[in-house]
Amino acid sequence: MKPQPGPNHPTPLSISAAVKSAGARKDWAAALLCLHDSKALKALSQRWHPLALAPPMAAMGVCARASAWTGALQVLDALGACSLRPDLYILGSALSACDRGYVWSAALRILSRVETHGLPVSEVLVNSATTACDKGNQWTVSLRLLADFRAKRCLDSLIGYSAAMSSCARFELHWARSLVLFDWLQHHFTPDIIACNSVMHACATGAAVAVARHTLTRMQQHGPSPDQVTFNTFLMSLSNSHAWWQCLEVLQHQREQGPWPSVVTYNAVLSSLGDESSWPWSFVLLEAMRGDKIAPDIVTHGSIVNTLARASQSSIAISFLSMLERDRAATNEVVYSAAVSACEGGRLWKESIALIGRARRRKLKMDAVVYGAACSTCQKSQRWEHALSFFETARDQSLSSSPLSNAALSSCADSAHWFRALHLFRRAFSSQVEADTTSHNACLTACIRRWETALYLLGSASGHQAQPDTVGFNAALAALGADSAWSTCTWGQALSTYRSMQRHGVETDMFGLNSAMTAVARCSKWAEGGAILTEIGSASLEADELAISTFMASCSSRRQWVTALILLPSLLQDDRELEGHDAGPLAAALAGMVSACQGLDASGPVPGLLSRLRWELTS
Repeated sequence: MKPQPGPNHPTPLSISAAVKSAGARKDWAAALLCLHDSKALKALSQRWHPLALAPPMAAMGVCARASAWTGALQVLDALGACSLRPDLYILGSALSACDRGYVWSAALRILSRVETHGLPVSEVLVNSATTACDKGNQWTVSLRLLADFRAKRCLDSLIGYSAAMSSCARFELHWARSLVLFDWLQHHFTPDIIACNSVMHACATGAAVAVARHTLTRMQQHGPSPDQVTFNTFLMSLSNSHAWWQCLEVLQHQREQGPWPSVVTYNAVLSSLGDESSWPWSFVLLEAMRGDKIAPDIVTHGSIVNTLARASQSSIAISFLSMLERDRAATNEVVYSAAVSACEGGRLWKESIALIGRARRRKLKMDAVVYGAACSTCQKSQRWEHALSFFETARDQSLSSSPLSNAALSSCADSAHWFRALHLFRRAFSSQVEADTTSHNACLTACIRRWETALYLLGSASGHQAQPDTVGFNAALAALGADSAWSTCTWGQALSTYRSMQRHGVETDMFGLNSAMTAVARCSKWAEGGAILTEIGSASLEADELAISTFMASCSSRRQWVTALILLPSLLQDDRELEGHDAGPLAAALAGMVSACQGLDASGPVPGLLSRLRWELTS
């Protein structure tokens, strides 16, 4: 039953009583209904002016306590409709409702009304608006508020600057602004624990361990005394720097001198572990938590599984998860996601499939990250069918991401299923996901036997805003070098691709140069091959046996023995260690050069060639 607006002749006290009654029931909507009769409110403003704002003040207090920012705006609108001017209490309560409701834009609109009502802008109002901006991650707005109101000489507030610092601290690109604000703050105020914790949070975001340590030392010497939040954020900065041994020292300090560590403290230390020497500490810390009567939570279990995954302890991670599954409340999507990621390092594709099946039976919702890790595991295990199956399952659930699509593409590339890779490429990047450089590289690698398609993909990369890199160009050059037709078009395209690589400023390596050399040599284009071989030195690279032997083979086929013999001195004087290398290509090229020298009037080079050939065959 809806509450009635009141008797025929309402009084401020009767309306206020009805509003407060609704507020006691925590029913802010019912409190607003008591104000819906605008005529009654207007009559109140004319007959009982000193008490006319009492009902709206009561309603605004109810909305502020309930974080009902929409209700607060309705009260302000009702006041405007009745030609009533709100006072500072009503506007402050409205700002408090917006602050608690995380609605920074509404808070700014309310703050802008203060001066229009002829009221002074107080520090309390600006602090509430700045705090709302902080909760909404609007660091630029917070700084602008501070600058505007400081210019008007109405704000020099420790609370306002602390809120702005806290807002900047959440962003990796802007955490340093918190340090600038804190430096200014120290010259005008005595920083309180909130301000110090804000700058510690900024140090954790930026992994500024030295600044965090200096701030903590200063707090211990000059105050305010660091609390549990201070130590937790300091541990987070150490954790982000993977300083796990220092994290253990801080934890021991807290256990001895306080403040006593919490589950957040242990979770921060656990997140710093992950290399081969530190992962056993995760179980030591778990036992320490139980000894301190601190109950591990979901974050604790997820951190331990993540630690085992980073340390490539896949089997232990799966065993630990199996133990956790006895308690249904001890696992969630995050823990299973970490376990699937652990399978990737050990290439445990069967286990990753089983883990996702177990998560589904528990009615847990897997995201694109989990399916991407499972795809990557299957790809590294040469199980492209299962990788594609995971990709299709994710698409059926409207899940998509670039890492997921790239893992599925890479599985096709490793198995040379170029047609499947192309089909997957068109489907994956048709709408929701943007193709990146990794996507094009995987598809290019799959087209190792389809050089026309590889060149088309290389050209379309810029259209997808994916800049071709060395891997992509090398894949296209390898496709051209592997062409069995050995056509004139192939070597021309190889040279054109190689020149395009240089124009784009892409770094060249011996893999790409050898692929281009192979494509040119197969068509017996010895002059072009010589040009590429000359450019190897200018690229600060050393020509390997494959490049030189390919060039010599092309010279031999065209009986260009004079050109080839120019390179022989550097080849015969090469004392590089060849152990472990395949001497077959170079030996074949030397044998070809001996044959090419049959037309010489003088047999001067032949003994040296035979000597080198004998050494290559016996080494």
